[in-house]
Amino acid sequence: VQNALIDDAMASKRQGQTTAALDSLEALIQRYPQSPLRETAEAERMRLLASTHSERAPEAARAYLARYPKGFATADATSILQALQP
Repeated sequence: VQNALIDDAMASKRQGQTTAALDSLEALIQRYPQSPLRETAEAERMRLLASTHSERAPEAARAYLARYPKGFATADATSILQALQP
């Protein structure tokens, strides 16, 4: 089920269906908080929010950094937050 949620999210993202992609990623994060796929889901969610200029992107970036301070998407999260600096 977890793999299916990630697969659905990535397929939706490729098709430009951001809302559907976010729904699948958020479902994985909520239903399977201990999943080894959670970091990937949170990183993809953060990137999607940033790409749509969502007001939720900074919150997602902060949450990612708090949970995964040395994660593979740390540079992306930092970049999202730096873009907010005047």
